[in-house]
Formats: sequence, C-alpha cells, structure tokens
Amino acid sequence: MVIGPKDLAKWIEESEKEKMKENELLISLEKEIDRCLEENYQRGMAIIPESLFDGVRSALVTEVLNRYRSAGWTVEREYEPVDVTYYTFMPSPQNEG
Repeated sequence: MVIGPKDLAKWIEESEKEKMKENELLISLEKEIDRCLEENYQRGMAIIPESLFDGVRSALVTEVLNRYRSAGWTVEREYEPVDVTYYTFMPSPQNEG
C-alpha cells in the first residue's frame, strides 16, 4: 500500500500518542507492583496476582516483568489447581543479603 506524506504524518502522530499511553500504563503498573511488593513481601517473596494485568497486552506485561528482573528480582509465573495464576517475586540470588 502506498502512503502519502499527510497519511505518514498522521500515522507518526498516532504512533507517538500510543507510545505515550503505553509508557503511562507501564508507570502505573510499576507503581501497583511496588505497592503489592511492599504490602505482601514475607519470608523472602511476594505474590502478585495475575489479575493485576487484566486487559494489558502481553508484550507490555513482559516488558514490565523484565524491568523487575533487571532490577534484581526473580519473577516466575505460577499456577494453582483452582485456576489461580500469580507471579512470585523473589530477590535474585546475587541480590540477596
């Protein structure tokens, strides 16, 4: 499909707006995860319900979880037989102590 200069400018503008929305969502998720970590951290781990990410694109969930991994957390997705899914956050071995 051929795109004209006006269409390209509009597409770029919409793309920039979408990136801003995604960044705001990531910041919001980080704040909520931080709050959950502060409230739920016990015995070297915290459990964060997967429902925290309801309606969020999987690519954004992956990005925010990778940010926590980069910050020193081991993050694993866990399943329970009663259809409960959650993430465990534990300090990575090199960050304990």
